[in-house]
Amino acid sequence: MPQDDGHSIIVVGDLHLARGHDPVTGKADPNDHFLHDDAFARFLDDVRGRAAKKNQRPRLLILGDFFDFLHVGSDPAAPTAGHPETSDRATLAKLEQIAAGHPAVFAALARFVSAGLPLDIVPGNHDIELVRPSTQEGFTNLLMRFGCLPESKNLISFHPWIYFVPGLLYAEHGHQYHDINAFVTLLEPFQHHGTNNIQLPPGSFLDLYLLNLLAVRDPPVPSSGSSTRGLVRALRAHSILVLRTLPLHARYLRLISRSLMSQTGTGEAKRQSYRKNVLRPFADQLGLSHETLVAIDELSAHAIAKMWSRLLRKLVFAPLPFLRARLGGSPARLTQKTPGYLHDPAAAIHRILEAKGQAVPFYAFGHTHHAEQRPLGTPNTVPYYINGGSWIVKTPITIDATLQRPPFTFIEIERPLGKDEPVAQVMLWDDAAGHATPVAISERSKVAAVLSSSV
Repeated sequence: MPQDDGHSIIVVGDLHLARGHDPVTGKADPNDHFLHDDAFARFLDDVRGRAAKKNQRPRLLILGDFFDFLHVGSDPAAPTAGHPETSDRATLAKLEQIAAGHPAVFAALARFVSAGLPLDIVPGNHDIELVRPSTQEGFTNLLMRFGCLPESKNLISFHPWIYFVPGLLYAEHGHQYHDINAFVTLLEPFQHHGTNNIQLPPGSFLDLYLLNLLAVRDPPVPSSGSSTRGLVRALRAHSILVLRTLPLHARYLRLISRSLMSQTGTGEAKRQSYRKNVLRPFADQLGLSHETLVAIDELSAHAIAKMWSRLLRKLVFAPLPFLRARLGGSPARLTQKTPGYLHDPAAAIHRILEAKGQAVPFYAFGHTHHAEQRPLGTPNTVPYYINGGSWIVKTPITIDATLQRPPFTFIEIERPLGKDEPVAQVMLWDDAAGHATPVAISERSKVAAVLSSSV
């Protein structure tokens, strides 16, 4: 269980660091959407500087998808394309490439931890490899190489699923309630017991499918992330691309189908064994009851169970707007999950904790890339769902996507020593001014809209 020292918690996530800039040529990797390393470094240095002036000790919580291992080593021309390497050895090699492409971020984290400030990391679906001790050790060793003091090593902590501070905060990345990105046995996401290759969910292969499809376009364009809308738009705009890339479609159809079958075909006996042998000891570490953790895990199982019916509805009904548009009807529009799909799981988790007398005022998530704060019940009262958004440019509109600047949003949770009522709010890092400002309640929808159009 994380230590509650009464100081603030800074929550940021969904940076999706990949290869970054080549240290020799300076060329940016088109598959890396994190383009503002120096701004992030200045943000961390500001947190560290303000803490020193006020004699505070804020914790930095990176809430998932800090790294994008999927986007490192995904060469469409490689014979193993579509089969991402998830072994220990491959992951550590990817980690080295990420550090080489983002030295400013690693150096800023090293300065942060060396100042005596705790760093907590929760994996997401794009960096699930962080559940392994070898990956955790590899990251820690990299920070040492970037100047982190050896005596500060114990300030770096990893939390494989949930970050829970009693009476204050429940936090997780959120992919477990997004059916195509959920892992059936999250804390043991391996293909087979005793192996170190990870069984990736269907969403990972969909992401790679779109990434590889865009990479073979002529001329190539910046990647726009994994979305059904982006995929359909690319295929409609370049009809010849469908025929030219038939082997790619066939390969990914097979991989996605196999992943779907594996995910929905997991037997009840395996799930019960996982809950008994893995979730029970994890619950003890977390400070929650085993029954509570099983109930939360059941929310994910329910989402996975409904996946086939949701995907079937999309396959059947999604083409209809395009047909109407072809016949002169309304403009084509593709229905997708809205950024608010984590509201219901957050409310359900609150009810589960409330029944056990362990409810908290704040439920923080990532994954949607949508900065937001909203009450889960009565307006303007706790508990709150809160999401720090993302710092990435997900949909570049120019070849030089560094010209785009997404809102640099994060969450700040404060509870001064000796006070009972904590405060949490979405914050905006103003890099030009060199300081962070709160996002006012009336402005939150505006920031979310800007974020949606930028990333």
